[in-house]
Amino acid sequence: MDIKKTISFGTEIWPAEFFALRAGYLFKAVETLYRNNSGFSNENSSKNAWGGGVGIKISDYNTDYAIMPYSELGVTQRVSFLVNF
Repeated sequence: MDIKKTISFGTEIWPAEFFALRAGYLFKAVETLYRNNSGFSNENSSKNAWGGGVGIKISDYNTDYAIMPYSELGVTQRVSFLVNF
């Protein structure tokens, strides 16, 4: 049985009306309890990581970019585009 606990927080600031800066922190404490021949074993591992991104908003168009850790994949990058109409 895996019991996974995560705590994360982040912030976003808009230094200009069209530009956003984002930063966040993920504290991942993974406690794994499993039964083996000698009884219960408790193995702790933690992966802490910073993430961040930027956003650009021009009229009805938004572009967002984020970089963050993602388990076995390592550091990942994400780009999204949004159009409001």
